[in-house]
Amino acid sequence: MFSGATIGFGLSVRVSGGDLYLQGRGDPTMTYQRYDQLAGLVARGGTTRFAGRLIADDSWFDRVPLGLDWSWEDESYDYTAPVSGLTFAAGPRFGTGAVEIRYRGVAGRRPVVTVWPPTDSVRVVNRAVTGGAGDSVDAVRVHGTADVTVSGAVAAGRSGTAMVSVPDPTATAAGIFRAALRRHGVTIDGRTRKGVVPAEARNVAALVSPPLSEIVRPFLKFSHNGHAEILVKAMSRVAAPGKPGSWPTGLAAATAALARLGVDTRLLTMGDGSGLSRRNWVTVRQVTTLLRAVRGRAWFPAFRTALPVAGDPDPMVGGTLRNRMRGTPAAGAVLAKTGTLTGVDALSGYVTAADGRALVFAVIINGSVTGAAGILDRVAVTLASSGPAT
Repeated sequence: MFSGATIGFGLSVRVSGGDLYLQGRGDPTMTYQRYDQLAGLVARGGTTRFAGRLIADDSWFDRVPLGLDWSWEDESYDYTAPVSGLTFAAGPRFGTGAVEIRYRGVAGRRPVVTVWPPTDSVRVVNRAVTGGAGDSVDAVRVHGTADVTVSGAVAAGRSGTAMVSVPDPTATAAGIFRAALRRHGVTIDGRTRKGVVPAEARNVAALVSPPLSEIVRPFLKFSHNGHAEILVKAMSRVAAPGKPGSWPTGLAAATAALARLGVDTRLLTMGDGSGLSRRNWVTVRQVTTLLRAVRGRAWFPAFRTALPVAGDPDPMVGGTLRNRMRGTPAAGAVLAKTGTLTGVDALSGYVTAADGRALVFAVIINGSVTGAAGILDRVAVTLASSGPAT
């Protein structure tokens, strides 16, 4: 497994000719608070005014933000947010490239709607109403625009959150950072634009991302597609230093890594890192071969801890399985990764059986007319309940 340092995560601020450069390396942990921390480091450097522009450098990755096989109908959702070398996360779960649309019902008025982190990169049209006893609010970004329409109804006094992807994570990240600089008393005279840091630029401030052993936890717990795509493009940077990270080079590197772990890759096809592409073809044997092989790696404990735990209500433990298999023998005994597309349901990971055996399993259901999570859960419960092999 690559370490965060090896794959180049982090963020730096550099200066040249009066221009201030914000240079990203795909760090998925850059929350509002971390951008504020970076701005504070700039302010402590002593320069409080830059006569030039703020230039956002996202050239660490290529300029292909969306998977070629992704459906345009999903463009609005956080799980298909654009991938950028300079990005941001809305909160501590580190979902990248998307903002929170926060709403609260107010009696006699439309719900109050705000955007987090604060940004003008999306324009909200509030068509929601306050009424009823529940929450049916939805937020959708109009295809190809920055316009987000909030509709539905929410009860007075009730609040909620919807996630919406932004059209340009680079611009959003630069705006968040520029606002943070202002809060710390640092001004930039010129406008914000995109560009590449010149070789002669000097360092002003930098933040190093947490190690990959920590990043992988919210990635797997919450099934962040954006993290998967960032990791693929980061692997591309390792495989081809000096070239922008790309899906083709990163997926080739991932395939080679799987082969080194003993996976038969002759029948493996990958179209992206997250599994959104319908060209991701994998067999259960390939998955179980991988799950067995990684148990001998030094980084396996971090990987195992990052998997969702069945039935554990703590989101940072149970993740996508926190509401599944509660009150069954599988609760706490199944550590597994979910996978869902329309017509496809998957669950793969590890089970501690009733007799103490450590089992590896993978189940993939294709062509399902309705959700098949219940079937997957019954398989996991059966494995967790099993006794000695006969």
